[in-house]
Amino acid sequence: MKNSDFVQIDPAIQHAWQAFMRAHNRQTIAQQQQRDIQLLWQQSPYAMRVCQRYPHQLDELLTISGSIDQSLPCLHKNLSVRLAGLDDEQQYKQCIREFRHFQCLLICWQELILNTAIETILTALSNVADVCVQVSVAWLHERLQSKHGQPLMENQQAAEMCVLALGKLGGRELNFSSDIDLVFCYSGAGQTAGPSAITHQEYFTLLGQKLIDLLGSQTVDGFVYRIDCRLRPFGESGPLVVSFDSLEEYFITHGREWERYAFLKARMLTGSDHEQRIFASIRQNFVYRKYVDFTVIHTLREMKDLIAQQEIQKGNSDNIKLGQGGIREIEFIIQFFQLVYGGRELALQTNHIFDASQFITQLGYLTQQEVSALLAAYKFLRQTENRLQMSEDEQTHQLPDKPDDQVLLARSMGFETAAGFQQQLAMHRNHVNAVFLKIRSDQEQPTDRSSYCLIWDKYASEQGDDYTSLLSESGFKLPQQLHLQLGKLVNSVAYRKQDSLGRSRLNSFMPNFLSQLVDADLAEKSLSDLFMLVQSILRRSIYLVMLDENEAILKQLIKVSTASPWIVNHLTTYPLLLDELVHPLTAQDFTDRLVLQDHFQAQVLSHQALSYEQILERVRYFKHAHELRIACADVSGTLTLMRVSDQLSWLAEVMVNGCISCLRQDFGSDIRDHIGVIAFGKLGGLEMSYGSDLDLVYVAKNLPVEQSDQASRQLQITKSTHLVQRLTQMLTLQTVSGRLYEVDTRLRPDGAAGALLTSFDFMRDYYQQRAWIWEIQALVRARCIAGDESLVTQFNDLRQSILRQARDPQQLAQEVNTMRQKMLAEKASKDARRFHLKHDLGGITDIEFMVQYMVLAYASDHAELCMYSDNIRLLECCADIAVIPAATAQELSDIYRQYRQVMHTKALLACKPEVSSQEYISAREKVRECWNQIIGR
Repeated sequence: MKNSDFVQIDPAIQHAWQAFMRAHNRQTIAQQQQRDIQLLWQQSPYAMRVCQRYPHQLDELLTISGSIDQSLPCLHKNLSVRLAGLDDEQQYKQCIREFRHFQCLLICWQELILNTAIETILTALSNVADVCVQVSVAWLHERLQSKHGQPLMENQQAAEMCVLALGKLGGRELNFSSDIDLVFCYSGAGQTAGPSAITHQEYFTLLGQKLIDLLGSQTVDGFVYRIDCRLRPFGESGPLVVSFDSLEEYFITHGREWERYAFLKARMLTGSDHEQRIFASIRQNFVYRKYVDFTVIHTLREMKDLIAQQEIQKGNSDNIKLGQGGIREIEFIIQFFQLVYGGRELALQTNHIFDASQFITQLGYLTQQEVSALLAAYKFLRQTENRLQMSEDEQTHQLPDKPDDQVLLARSMGFETAAGFQQQLAMHRNHVNAVFLKIRSDQEQPTDRSSYCLIWDKYASEQGDDYTSLLSESGFKLPQQLHLQLGKLVNSVAYRKQDSLGRSRLNSFMPNFLSQLVDADLAEKSLSDLFMLVQSILRRSIYLVMLDENEAILKQLIKVSTASPWIVNHLTTYPLLLDELVHPLTAQDFTDRLVLQDHFQAQVLSHQALSYEQILERVRYFKHAHELRIACADVSGTLTLMRVSDQLSWLAEVMVNGCISCLRQDFGSDIRDHIGVIAFGKLGGLEMSYGSDLDLVYVAKNLPVEQSDQASRQLQITKSTHLVQRLTQMLTLQTVSGRLYEVDTRLRPDGAAGALLTSFDFMRDYYQQRAWIWEIQALVRARCIAGDESLVTQFNDLRQSILRQARDPQQLAQEVNTMRQKMLAEKASKDARRFHLKHDLGGITDIEFMVQYMVLAYASDHAELCMYSDNIRLLECCADIAVIPAATAQELSDIYRQYRQVMHTKALLACKPEVSSQEYISAREKVRECWNQIIGR
């Protein structure tokens, strides 16, 4: 049944239409169209005024009424044609206001006469606003550039004005007569490149002010949109425009929970794809938490309670937006699930309410029946809202109180009586409110922490009394040590500097923390480490909420503190990494190097307009986060020793290659492709551990013979050397986020006295003529980890040619023995009661030297000994070619793995790689027995 079936045309509307036809000679309009126009005017006096002021727009409407196209491309084309050649600001204002009136007239026609679906109407309204903003920004940008010049970044790239749409426009669900919430951002610092140069801040502030005036000022033709910029950082007291860096800093330092709601729907209307990616990352990090974020519940209650109080004070029971079961309540429900679970469920990270609601059903947070009821109510309420606003083009959500207006609205909505409409409206609002109350009650499950609250209250009162006996009676295993740690906490500077919100969060967290500690079997060191971690996050109290509301994470943290002080110390140094504990990883989550490389690309390299300092921090976070994941998987038994080493080695490779890629702006591809990085030692042998340094050698391709210009050759060498110097700096520089790795480059030809970068020709000559035997031994565990395919092949050929040189086994054995004795003198344990797993006799170094000896002694006849760089596979190769018995190779491999496993454990415990001299006696004796058999005394 059509809405018009119930509507009788008011005589005043009939009279107005007759007067219009006479004045504008429109007698040829068909009877049905005349009735439709009168119905339109009766329901929307605003539409009537538009037709009367702009008669040609009615003609256009009737011409296209059956094929209205309000897609973005069509609207852009339409407005651009209208504005073509306009340079006067007043003419522009008139033209764009007429454009907006015409588009709104078309939307009224679709809504009130054609009964077009509400989703289409909301999209059309949003498209019109998008185009008005986008075209106006471009128009203003062009004129400001003619005066001040193009705004340029420090890297000479053009800076952009990035207009962010929030609220209904951000979600592409704009209502008919809505103001638009905008935030103005720009790419970064700099100034314009014109004769009247000004800073970017000045330029984009001027642009923002002009945009507000262009669209928002009242003229004889009305306004385009009321623009609200109060959602910007610091609100009305803040600057009108902010750089992306400032926006991100504001979110980190001052961002409040309600602002997460506001920016959940944020969408960028203007700006390049590059700026789109930057903003998407900033928004993602601020709006969504990687953990299940129950801080949202408190904010939800506070915001809704505030609105409820305002509703009571203002008598807003008939407000379809703010009233009980209204539009705002539906938005709260959907956004609640997005903010609570969106960090974990990426499908919820959408700014469109219809899409988000479907995902909520799929993920099982609400039933299909509940979501269907919410969507039905949302469509009904939004349609009602639009029809209220289409009347006078006014932003209202209040149901009419006059009986005639109530009947008109009811019939517009397809009901014969006002009572029928009210009954349907009440049903929808009751359904909405029932779901809203349900999600509130679902999250209000109080836990009995009374006894632990009592304990914490005593310490929080800071009276300084000794409560050791109370702790002991409560079942804590280390009451004296716990008393000491609690006292240190409440007397710490961080505790005393907490604001009221932080103190409230700590008071909620500590009883829960104590309830977990009472059953934990902790060493004194582990307890101390955990309290150091708590102190480190007092200034970022959101992490207290995360631990308080996520018991599984808190339990995991306590568990790993026992297994690995290294992990807890890592988290204490970098509290941001607590996010990485949210999802326990399985073995399937750890794949190969190429996948890790893709993650680096997405998380670091995709952000192109970052400063060098920002790049350093992002790179370090990536490394620390992945290292933490590996360590947690290690202590949980998810990964074996060999897979841990593979993961740590691949991570190091990705970091080296990633740092080279980060330097791409400063060095051309010809320079980058010219350089190779050779990894020796643990990285070369795919045997990295926690805290391992990197033994790297930088090598350059041989320059073509035809490049005889000495100046060109020297310039190439200078640039290449500068690149590897910068690479070393990126890897080793200490920042607030620590360093990536210690880097040792002394294995290069001529050691510390040699050039940092060497050519392949020089390297070959060095190894063939001047290299010490220990340097050739090191080549056994060398791999090219960075460089193009031709460079990798060139190094592999060089390595194989050196390793396969014929050598006298007896002379080689003597040289290896001599080198081993020298290392023992320098590095072996001086305490006879301790056994150093790596350096002492019978340790790891002995096994490595035996493998290296066998490669150098037999590779001339067995090329397969040059295939691998890790000791386990090389031992297998030695057994395959019968250099040693298979049983011996297996025994050495088992001992080698055993030693390395203990070293891994020691690293996680932040201990030296030493054990009692009474341990591993049989293993050490076996290693020395094999040494005597393979190399001799």
